[in-house]
Amino acid sequence: WSLPGQQGRAALVALKPRSQIDAAAGAARWKVVGLGLGLIASLLVLAYALAPAMARSRLSRQQRDQAERVLAHLGDGVFVVDRDGVVRLWNQAAEAITGLRAPEVRGRQAEEAIPGWTTIQTFVPVADRPGEAEGPSSAETVPVDVDGRELWLSIVAVALEDDTVYAFRDATHDRRLEKLRSDFVATISHEIRTPLASLVGAAMTLRKHDLPAQTEDDLLEMIAEQSNRLSNLVEEILLTGQLDSGSLHVVADTFDPQGLVHDVVAVARSRIGPETTIEVALPPAVPKVHGDAERTRQVLLNLVDNAIKYSPSGGEIEVQLTAVDDRLRFSVHDHGLGIPPGEEERIFDKFYRLDPDHRRGIGGTGLGLYICRELVRSMHGHIWVESEPDKGTTFAFELPAEPLPAPV
Repeated sequence: WSLPGQQGRAALVALKPRSQIDAAAGAARWKVVGLGLGLIASLLVLAYALAPAMARSRLSRQQRDQAERVLAHLGDGVFVVDRDGVVRLWNQAAEAITGLRAPEVRGRQAEEAIPGWTTIQTFVPVADRPGEAEGPSSAETVPVDVDGRELWLSIVAVALEDDTVYAFRDATHDRRLEKLRSDFVATISHEIRTPLASLVGAAMTLRKHDLPAQTEDDLLEMIAEQSNRLSNLVEEILLTGQLDSGSLHVVADTFDPQGLVHDVVAVARSRIGPETTIEVALPPAVPKVHGDAERTRQVLLNLVDNAIKYSPSGGEIEVQLTAVDDRLRFSVHDHGLGIPPGEEERIFDKFYRLDPDHRRGIGGTGLGLYICRELVRSMHGHIWVESEPDKGTTFAFELPAEPLPAPV
């Protein structure tokens, strides 16, 4: 017969039995199945062989992720520097403490990325293992300047196989407190030494010499004056402690401010020489004030004494009352040394003094204005200062007051 497409041409066709064709197909199928099973077996053997390594890798990755999470939430700053001096880790606490972002630090040379790195390398010993409290792993406190901001960092360092791990905390506040304590001890020692020397000298003179009556009276007056100075010093220290602990009792009452001002000025006038005058300016009508009369007296007397102290050449000091809405303003103005620009807020800080080295002969503990601020705050008031160097200063504070009656 003719095959399709082969019209007019003879064709020879060889046919195989169906059984042979089925046998060949079965053999090919089993060969494919065998190859597939062999491949699966090979994969299983390979997976079995790699399973420990994969498990270790997964465990290592989990441990690394966990370590990174722990480091991210630590309160201490942590960074890692490799043997080539490149920063490999910079955690969130390190960012928060220094203000340096991790992308700005990681991958860079520590000498370029970390301010004060030379100081850290010089003064912070690297321990062979952590926990050597008395060994080289003890913390060292070093200064670091970050964009003009001085930080004191307490740092420890431990060496690993290829890296060095540094952990640090911000010790700036502790350093500042330590300096305040040191300054306070020095100031108190200076303030106590003078009256004590005067007391001892006067007492020994009275004891060993037969003196005229007037000289004895002068020495006794000096003893009383210096004893009062020591008493006031102790009172300032005790009052500061009460303010800090919150144990100071403030009376909530109303009082007459006019009588209080006259009493304070009378006391202050007894302490000044003829080169200084104190004037009082009161409005025709003065409202009653809500607060503690004794604490207000203490604040006002402290401000007047401060005006006298910082007016070494004398001059006029004015104490004034002014009604401002529902408050009464007490102000003390002098024509003395004034306050340098930028120091107006700092003078209310504890232990701060404008003349810390006594170059102008102005003493004090640095507690007076701090006490004034805290006492005024405790009576729901506000205190501030306005000053111009070498021209004078005005201290003012306001306390709640009763409204004045409307004019008829």
